[in-house]
Amino acid sequence: MALKRIRKELEELNQYIKTESPPFTMGPREGDADAENEFCWTGVLMGPERRPYEGGVFFVRILFPVDYPFKPPVFQFETKILHPFVLAEGRVVLEMLQHSWNPAYTVKDVFRVRHSFASFGIILLF
Repeated sequence: MALKRIRKELEELNQYIKTESPPFTMGPREGDADAENEFCWTGVLMGPERRPYEGGVFFVRILFPVDYPFKPPVFQFETKILHPFVLAEGRVVLEMLQHSWNPAYTVKDVFRVRHSFASFGIILLF
């Protein structure tokens, strides 16, 4: 079930990225062709304009558990960053990913949360 959901999200995400041109992209790690590696994605975030991280390019590893979407994916920055929602080892700690996860959420929803904070002037790189 997890792989079917991940593939569906990837298809929808590719369409969204093509039509909306958001300041991020994500998908399975380059060069990973077999199904097992479809559980590991790379995300690339652009730093928000007029904020301290403006001009930055940040890489995030997204790991899907085998029981996704019933358990949330893990987001971990591969680019070193200092941020209140990012632990020293790079793991992202948002309420949405910890205690409020709902199987109806998608990876795109997590990125939308980041955008809604930015619209209020709150610097949330993720």
